[in-house]
Amino acid sequence: MSAGDALRRGLRRLAEDREAAWRLVGIGVTLAIFFGLLSAFYLPDDLLFPNSDFENGSLQNWIPAEKAFLNQPTFGDNSYYRNRGSSHLVGNYYAASFENRPTEYQAKGSAQGEEPVGRLVSVPFKIRRRHITFLLGGGDDSQREVVMLLVDGRVMLVAKGQGIYTGGERMIRVDWDVSRWKGADAQII
Repeated sequence: MSAGDALRRGLRRLAEDREAAWRLVGIGVTLAIFFGLLSAFYLPDDLLFPNSDFENGSLQNWIPAEKAFLNQPTFGDNSYYRNRGSSHLVGNYYAASFENRPTEYQAKGSAQGEEPVGRLVSVPFKIRRRHITFLLGGGDDSQREVVMLLVDGRVMLVAKGQGIYTGGERMIRVDWDVSRWKGADAQII
């Protein structure tokens, strides 16, 4: 077994224990520099499901309903190019109904506006960890601009858009404790 394989296996086990993972931050940063890794904590097999992070540049494993997500995911920090400040994007892609820049070749800052409405539904997946974390921006309509976790078909957790609190475009990290549903079937809407 290579050192890289051992590191990945150990980090996967430690991802369940956040306190132990934070103790390894210093070691992870050192290893990231030593091995030239971009991030000691990003492991493709640690995703909720393949492409749950939109990083393959498509909506694979996501089902768009209506028109809001037709030109998604969005490439790059698109709001920055409209002089709206950084979205604090992590990675290259994110899903945003306002945006219209599905590839790096589209005009920077392109938007489709607020008219298109719809939702994005994930494929079903098994909850395998204690926490689900994601970045959330968007508006402040707490009835319509939300992310929901469905467990066995029932809404269990809801995160609301943060636009009114963050100045519009900036995304904030949301951390859901899902330990009580570990092993259950879930979806994100």
